[in-house]
Amino acid sequence: MTGAAPAGWYPDPTNAQEALRYWNGTTWTDRLVQCPPADPPPPVGYGVAPVGYPAVAASSRPSPTRGVERGHLPYLYVGFGDCTALVIGALGPWATLLTLSVPGTEGDGIIVIVLALIAAAALLSVLVRGSSKLGEQWAPPAIGILCIVIAIIDIGNVSSSETEWLGQSIGASPGWGLWLTLVGGVVLTVAGGLAVKQLKSGLSRRSG
Repeated sequence: MTGAAPAGWYPDPTNAQEALRYWNGTTWTDRLVQCPPADPPPPVGYGVAPVGYPAVAASSRPSPTRGVERGHLPYLYVGFGDCTALVIGALGPWATLLTLSVPGTEGDGIIVIVLALIAAAALLSVLVRGSSKLGEQWAPPAIGILCIVIAIIDIGNVSSSETEWLGQSIGASPGWGLWLTLVGGVVLTVAGGLAVKQLKSGLSRRSG
């Protein structure tokens, strides 16, 4: 090495593969450092799938979670909110007469609450496990239809009821809780049906 080379550690002229020797800018010194061992080569066949087994690409490995696809979430979240609205509607007034009101829990509102809880449980199962069970998929829209039927029947019953007060016939009016139950049933039917449609299309793409 010429004198133009700056001082520093360089490969040992006598053993460049295993050691570094210090060059002081003029001549080689006795200061010697062993090179760190090189990484061993990978074993033969590393990263190659055994014969008879297909190689798995990193992008095709299954996700550690079994939840639903992101595109399904809006409809499921709407379904959860609607189940809450159904419970609130069932607890609210279903019939009003002058300053009096009757809550839904005095009648079919109890049924609506039970149905809303069942629908919420089915939605939660689909959200967490991405379930493909037919019953869990169709439970929310079916329950939504039942709530619509219950609300329509009770609206008719309340609207047709009359009572005598001070010699006059006074009719009751459907309360806001009953109307909320009707709207909640419609929204749950639509949101649940759209969620089922997307789930079925997603499963078809996976199987294909």
